[in-house]
Amino acid sequence: MRYSVFVYGSLLSPESLLSTLPEADLAEVRPSRLRGYQRVFDVAFPNDGSQSDKSYFDDNDGRPPFVLFANLAVRPSAVVNGVVVPVSESQLQRLCDRERRYQLTECSDLVDNSSRSEASRVVTFVGAPEFTAPERVDAGVAAKNYVDLMHAGARFWDERHPGFLNDFHMSTRMPSAAPIVPLRRVDHT
Repeated sequence: MRYSVFVYGSLLSPESLLSTLPEADLAEVRPSRLRGYQRVFDVAFPNDGSQSDKSYFDDNDGRPPFVLFANLAVRPSAVVNGVVVPVSESQLQRLCDRERRYQLTECSDLVDNSSRSEASRVVTFVGAPEFTAPERVDAGVAAKNYVDLMHAGARFWDERHPGFLNDFHMSTRMPSAAPIVPLRRVDHT
């Protein structure tokens, strides 16, 4: 089975994508649209030390209780843009390991047909319920470097496919109540 992954957050950035999947071929990555969803910031990463992979610190070495990341929220009349990345089964497993606060979700019937091959099953990552509780989201902050990375990715794809950046802005609900703050990420090994 061949897979493609619809990505819409930090993996829009070629730097982030190639850091995770160094063998990915950007020439095979295609802009796409996913019907029935909107990009939102409501995956609340618990920044209390309970997560073994990373932590986030502000300029004063404080730890905000929750850090918000992009997600797909069901909105029947909405369309969100992103890119479709062909992946092998081992690459898909690497993405599943990376996106551990998300659930792998089938979306073949909702993605533009022009952006995928006929033999490819398209999947995406949608925030797991335990990480999208409204009270956690309300207590969260968004990392400025994460938001900037997403915008840089959208600009990259806009240079190759004019209109991508405008579609990105139109299909994204930026965090309105949550502040966007500089945070330093510390990876744990």
